[in-house]
Amino acid sequence: MSDKEILDIFERAGQVHGHKCPSLYYGVKGIVLAVEIASRQHIPLERFLLEGKSKCIRDGAKVALASISDKKLEMTGCGCAVTIGNRQNNIRLEVRREVRQMIGKLNENLPLEEYQRQGVAKLQSLAVEEFCSPGKLTPEEFDHLAAQVENTI
Repeated sequence: MSDKEILDIFERAGQVHGHKCPSLYYGVKGIVLAVEIASRQHIPLERFLLEGKSKCIRDGAKVALASISDKKLEMTGCGCAVTIGNRQNNIRLEVRREVRQMIGKLNENLPLEEYQRQGVAKLQSLAVEEFCSPGKLTPEEFDHLAAQVENTI
């Protein structure tokens, strides 16, 4: 998916959510990247598990997924990651800790609108490998995460 297509989804997510912020971008970009990687690796687009309590992350992911698939988004506890697949074959993308820390510092040090603008611009400038780290859950880890599902949208 092109950067323009991601920005279009982000714009729609901002309209649905009410504002555009780094956490909304985490949700959009996380879903888009996870679907792209899963498709390249022939991982079934069976389940979409989003780790994150923030309404911003959840709304971004929900709008992104609706743009790509008719599957439902299952939401689990805290974190900032998305897992796609099943217990045997999955991909998990987690927003890098250093990225979240950098965005957190902007949030602490800038007025709200400037934080939102600079935070999103910084996230958009990151290469995929700078933004997130891919991994795979063991069947037991997948089962544990799936057991934590709070709701499905």
